[in-house]
Parts: sequence; C-alpha cells; structure tokens
Amino acid sequence: MRPKTSPRATARRRGTAVVEFAVIAPVLVFLTVGIVEMTRGFQVREILSDAARRGCRSGIQPGSSNSAVTTDINDVLTKNSITSTDATITITVNGNTADVSTAVQNDKVLVQISIPASKVAWITPVFLSSSRNIVESITMMRQ
Repeated sequence: MRPKTSPRATARRRGTAVVEFAVIAPVLVFLTVGIVEMTRGFQVREILSDAARRGCRSGIQPGSSNSAVTTDINDVLTKNSITSTDATITITVNGNTADVSTAVQNDKVLVQISIPASKVAWITPVFLSSSRNIVESITMMRQ
C-alpha cells in the first residue's frame, strides 16, 4: 500500500516541478533555436555549393559565357527559394575577373557565390551573425 501524502506535500512537489521547468525551459528554447538556425546555415551552404558547381560546370564548356553561368546559378537559387538578387557571384579565370569565353583549355575557372546570412535566415540570427556571409566556391579546369 502506498502511504498517504498530505495536500501540502503534493503542492510542494508541484511547485518544485514548476520552478524546475522555469529554469530549464529557456535553455531548451535556446538550444532548439540554435539547432534550427545552424541547420538552415548548412542547408544554404549546400544550395550555394550546388549552384556554384552547376555554374562552373557550364562555364568550363566551350562557347560558354558569364551570362550563361549566372543564369544557371540563378536557376538553382530560385528553385531553392533563395532570392538570386541577394547573392553576389564572382567569376574568375586563372585568378583574374574575366569572361569565361576568354578561357582556353586547362585554364582554371572559379565560381564563387556569397550571400548574407541575414537574407536566408528563418529566424533572427543569433548564432549566425547578421553581418556574416555564407560563401561557397568551386574551381574547375576549362575543357
């Protein structure tokens, strides 16, 4: 048989549970927000990587131009619900800013995409600074 507890003891246990929850709840909320925010950062970086890879792949093809590279990048960003006007696209050939149409065989074509974390955050950036950029770059050799 279970011993009877007084109403006063039951009230104390409930009060203790409320205080414990009040202490733990902000920590749980902070962790949850951090996990969501970091996941979004990783997701955007992967999208930028895909966009840079696709743009660079089209840039190393003979007869390609910077406008074709930019179009491919913008297509990937738009399909993933990222505003392409927020992204900064840099295209270089052998380390110099140039049109990929000027590249010859075995030249290195680099495509770099940068976007402010504040433009792609789902919630107010706490862990990802609003002044921080998410950057991804890909380098391939002209065919």
